[in-house]
Amino acid sequence: MYDATNDKKELLSQSKSHHYSQFLASQKPIQFTSRDSLTLNGYITLPKGIKANNLPTVLLVHGGPHARDYWGFNSEAQLLANRGYAVIQVNFRGSTGYGYEFTSSGYGEFSKAMHNDLIDGVNWAVEQGITDPNNVAIMGASYGGYATLVGMTLTPDKFACGIDIFGISDLELMVNNFPEPWRRHEDIWVNYIGDFNDPDMKQQRAQQSPINFINNMNAPLLVIQGDSDAVVIPEHSRRFVEAAKKAGKDVQYWEMNNVGHHYGTPTQTRKLARKVDNFLSQCIGGRSAG
Repeated sequence: MYDATNDKKELLSQSKSHHYSQFLASQKPIQFTSRDSLTLNGYITLPKGIKANNLPTVLLVHGGPHARDYWGFNSEAQLLANRGYAVIQVNFRGSTGYGYEFTSSGYGEFSKAMHNDLIDGVNWAVEQGITDPNNVAIMGASYGGYATLVGMTLTPDKFACGIDIFGISDLELMVNNFPEPWRRHEDIWVNYIGDFNDPDMKQQRAQQSPINFINNMNAPLLVIQGDSDAVVIPEHSRRFVEAAKKAGKDVQYWEMNNVGHHYGTPTQTRKLARKVDNFLSQCIGGRSAG
């Protein structure tokens, strides 16, 4: 409790988490300038006890996209850092929390400036000497899964592998099966990807849909999907994986039973973490629990 009048503070209680905080990796805020001179913020989590030099790195992309990453405990970032990876989280344009102008600067920028911001974050870490440019993975869920598929198909030379967790692969498929839980957000999605009924926007969405650029893939991809997902329906992952395998691409697929737009039960969540752990170990060489 802080008393602003007397400039005094008093500790009322303390979380039991402080007993193990010494074992956690540190998460630090970062700030850099995008290629078009926009100030971008985010976080980097570095492995504990390892020199932050030329590290294998995971670009961990938040969902939404009208959401943001926050400073604080993040189980995914901590697991990845524990395995020896630097973890970059970028609040790309279109994210919330930095004012209306920043959020609206992402409108219409799916796979364009929004993706460039992510790449600029990786480039920043490379320039700082933190990241090995040849050992970068991209990973995320929902919009983060979409960003992963964009990264693997639009900028394939940037990533050694990717992990897509129930990500959108086809924007037109999403429009035609617009999720009922998102109806209250429909106006926001129109801002991001255009009028659902405008033929010109349909052509633009095709250019922003990773499923139409599978032939560009040249690195391993892990796709994870819930079979009961009513938000990003399973067809997004099933069709992408089928087309990728037909094109001879290196893709692994796990569909979780009785799981919606989330990581499932605690048992399934642990299994998901193990699959991610093993996949990244084989791809960019970090430690794995096996």
